[in-house]
Amino acid sequence: ITAYNRGIKLEFSSVQLEKISSGQGSELKNLHWTFVWCRSSEIYEEACLKKTTKFPQSLMIWGCMSGKGTGEMTVVNSTINAQVYIDILDSFLIPSIEQMFGDNEIIFQDDNASCHRAKTVKAFLGERHIQSMSWPANSPVLNPIENLWWKLKKMVHKKAPTCKADLATAIKESWHQIDAEYCLSLIKSETESCYKSQRWCN
Repeated sequence: ITAYNRGIKLEFSSVQLEKISSGQGSELKNLHWTFVWCRSSEIYEEACLKKTTKFPQSLMIWGCMSGKGTGEMTVVNSTINAQVYIDILDSFLIPSIEQMFGDNEIIFQDDNASCHRAKTVKAFLGERHIQSMSWPANSPVLNPIENLWWKLKKMVHKKAPTCKADLATAIKESWHQIDAEYCLSLIKSETESCYKSQRWCN
C-alpha cells in the first residue's frame, strides 16, 4: 500500500460513522447446492445426482441500509448508468433517508463505480444536501452493506426459488426480514474495521 493510500485510509478512519445510508447493486441467483455422502463407487448413481439449471435465473437489485435497519430495495432491470442511478436515488434513497432520519444530516456511502461518481450524480446529491462519503477504492470491508448482501443471499437460498418470479418474491421477503439489530451490528463492525485501519496506518 502506498503512502498516499495509507493517508486516505487514515482520513477515512476518522470519519464519524454513526449515521450512514449505503446502497449499491448486487446480483442474486436461484442457485441451489446439495451435499451427498456416498461411496466412491456410487457417485454416478441416480440417487446421488441432482439435476441442475445450466443458466440460472438472476436479478440485479439495489438497496440501502443504516444502523436503523434496511431502507428501500428495488429490482434493477437495466444497465446502471448515471441517469438510471439518479432515478434510483430519487425514488428509493431519498424516501429511505426521510423515513429513517427525517431532516437530520446523514453521510451517504456507495461504492466507487464510475456512474456513482459522475458529475450529474454529485450535482443531484448536492442539490439535496446529501453528503457523499469519500473512501478508499478496493476496500469492500469498509462498506457494511457487503455483509448484508451475503446474509440476503443465504436467506434467499433457503427459500429455494425455482423461477425468476419466485426469486423476486424471495428477495423482497428476505429483505424485509432483516432486522435493525443486525444492521446496527454491521455499522459497529465497520467502525471497528476503520479504527483497526487507523492503528495500522500509524
